[in-house]
Amino acid sequence: MHIDTPTDTFQPMAYESDKREFARHPKRNSFIRIEHPSEFDWQVSILDRCKMPLLRVLVFRFAPGIHARIPVFRGSQSANLNVSSDAEVGIILAGMVRDHGMNRAECLTYEAKREVELSASEAIN
Repeated sequence: MHIDTPTDTFQPMAYESDKREFARHPKRNSFIRIEHPSEFDWQVSILDRCKMPLLRVLVFRFAPGIHARIPVFRGSQSANLNVSSDAEVGIILAGMVRDHGMNRAECLTYEAKREVELSASEAIN
């Protein structure tokens, strides 16, 4: 989780984007979006990140300018994330929890491909 404030932000690009989203929907205090580049998977190369299932992030506003960004789901999500209320965000999050925070089939496929790539790399070296 990352907490951003006007004077302390881990990733300014994500913070500014989230501020704009809250400005568009001033009565909302939460939304779910796709991870910004290197927002959470910062130790992973850009090439590997492109192969990984998408990471979904919950952005929650505590007060104007103070946001929490929490990774909540890895993989394709069948629910429409373009919702109009915080209650709908809660319903989507409940579904993500039921799925243990991931699209299991998609994540297993990624891991299997990754193992094959690692094995091939080790065989070459």
